Amino acid sequence: MSGNARAGFGSADITPRGGPISLTGQWEARVTEEIRNPLMACAMVIQSDSARTIWVACDLAVIVKSFSDEVKRLLRASLPGFEDSQLILSATHIHTGPEPTMDSPEFIPVETENSGSLKNAIPPDECCRQAALGVEQAVLNAASSLAPSCFEAAVSYTITGVSRRVAYKDGTGQMYGALHTPQLAGMEGRDGGPMQMIYVRRMSDSRLTGIIAAVPCPAQADEMARYVTADYWATVREVIKKEWGEGVVVLGLSRSAGDLSPHTMIDDGKLINKMYGEDGAAIMGRRVGKAVVRAADEAVALYGQDAAYKHICAYESLPLWSVTRDEYEDAKAYLANAAKGGAGTLEEMTAYATAEVRVKNYERAPNECSANFHAVRIGDIALITNPFELFIEYADRIRMACPEAQVIDVQLAGDDYLGYLPTQRAINAGGYSAQIYACSCDAKGGDMVVEKSTALIKSLFE
Repeated sequence: MSGNARAGFGSADITPRGGPISLTGQWEARVTEEIRNPLMACAMVIQSDSARTIWVACDLAVIVKSFSDEVKRLLRASLPGFEDSQLILSATHIHTGPEPTMDSPEFIPVETENSGSLKNAIPPDECCRQAALGVEQAVLNAASSLAPSCFEAAVSYTITGVSRRVAYKDGTGQMYGALHTPQLAGMEGRDGGPMQMIYVRRMSDSRLTGIIAAVPCPAQADEMARYVTADYWATVREVIKKEWGEGVVVLGLSRSAGDLSPHTMIDDGKLINKMYGEDGAAIMGRRVGKAVVRAADEAVALYGQDAAYKHICAYESLPLWSVTRDEYEDAKAYLANAAKGGAGTLEEMTAYATAEVRVKNYERAPNECSANFHAVRIGDIALITNPFELFIEYADRIRMACPEAQVIDVQLAGDDYLGYLPTQRAINAGGYSAQIYACSCDAKGGDMVVEKSTALIKSLFE
């Protein structure tokens, strides 16, 4: 257990430059040269006499292995004493940034129309290279600003992410499903919980240098846009800059929100649409930014330079989504007669991807994947990461299993992206986000994530 913590923050632009950009996150191709606001890497470094945490929040859809490998390669050469286990990369989950190179053997994306658009845009490898250089610069900026610091915690119950999976009376479910129907049974899960913040102040003058803001809402308010944008985090940064000046960096984190989104569902309506008939990302950004500002006045739990500080990096084996023998045989027969990737409709493409993943999972030995987790303790606060779009039920279970800590769960963080991690209820209901082609693991893996995350958190306090 380490005390004497110093902290520093830095940021850098990671927007791809040099040509059109193919945007990720939707079924259809979107290629643009318009940059509405820059994509950023925001870095925090915490260092004590015996430990160091380097956390970089990136305005990207996901973190993939080729990207994390490149960042590590750069930092090994430029940051003295760097070790791979010190680095946490997390994504804000924008749908208006560059296409990643999906090179993970654990995950097969659906081959959509977007797959053919890259020939007219900056190649994914070049986007990766530019973004990695930006991350490196953000880390070096943070490391150069290290100073003895104290930490304050706060929460805000401002509404951000809401449940996006609709449940029907026949037991089925669908992401963004129809609501105005007599078959509606309600929303499958609950809306997001509170925002959680940590305010970091330099001890010499009490100056605010950085803010950890964990929001249970992916940054996809502008997910259909045809321009590059950091989504609601761009507006959050403007709000923070106006309140505290240029030098305060916001480490924007997505709490577990695999079944959540910023789009109103049950509470939508004509009056609300009329009241908020402007840019959704700006609305959400102001809501989040103002909540961060207000919560600072109520921050408690002051941890000084001698605060308990510990960082654990772990790799755990999780079972791939299980496939029965009958499913395997049916999938092989389907693939033998189907056009590569499907014939073009969304239903055909997802059917092909489903069959492809079933064959892969059944034939793979061992039938498991490796998942990267990080656990960081600051005083009585524990931050725990996962590499999934994690359904909120799992995060609830983790937090309730660890009453000794104020737990901040963070999704889409680590070395690689492992898809959605749905609950058994969602799998039974079906629909996108709860089917094998969009996931590495099923609910058995979810139970193991709860178990392993809980064990990591508890080990922070031993």
